[in-house]
Amino acid sequence: MVHPSPKTSSHVSLTAIDRVTVKYIGKGAHAAVYPWNGVNALDAAVLCYQTVSCLRQQMKPTWRVHGIIKNGGIKSNIIPDLSELDYSYRAPNKQELDQLKVKMRSCFDSAATGTGCQVSYEFSSKPYLNMVSNYRMADVFRSNAESLGVTFDAKEDEIGGSSDMGNVSQIVPSIHPLYNIETIHGNHTKDFTTASGDPKAQLHTLNQAKAMALTCLDILTDENLLKEIKDEFAVFKQSSQ
Repeated sequence: MVHPSPKTSSHVSLTAIDRVTVKYIGKGAHAAVYPWNGVNALDAAVLCYQTVSCLRQQMKPTWRVHGIIKNGGIKSNIIPDLSELDYSYRAPNKQELDQLKVKMRSCFDSAATGTGCQVSYEFSSKPYLNMVSNYRMADVFRSNAESLGVTFDAKEDEIGGSSDMGNVSQIVPSIHPLYNIETIHGNHTKDFTTASGDPKAQLHTLNQAKAMALTCLDILTDENLLKEIKDEFAVFKQSSQ
């Protein structure tokens, strides 16, 4: 798999990611007449958001947490009886992702305790695993791409986003190169979307498709290369047990 980007890289390390929906149940009441009868679910959501933000101070540099408050009430004069947040959290591998998950749960629970709300949270059933780039295969891809005029950035192998390609890479040898479409704008922005539709981006995409096809051809016709790729993958599988 190849992915458009503001940079070009043959070796990419993508993080593991999981998602969670958090719901707080409180008790509705008139916010002016009988506020003492209410249990504010929005306060719980805000406290949760702030607690997670405080957690970032002690997080490892390679961990990421980002979230939104999806539901915080209906009317300002009614104490909200329901609130909802969506979070994504990332780490370099599944083991560290599980460590971060424990810390996240503590944030969710403490916000409920502090506001008197009930809390429930639902984690995704299938988190994305970290990408394991096969270096031998990536080197072949890079050589093929360079033969087509593609130039690569000096710095590679940075940890960034996440993809279900990570799950694939844990089962079979895989690569996930990035390729520049002549934009300085980051992925998942409006400007990047516009750049993706530019004819120049299409030409770069065609070159990447050719490089991938040539790489497949090399692997299919060179038994020694295939063995090297499989041997590297076997070392990874053994080390991950």
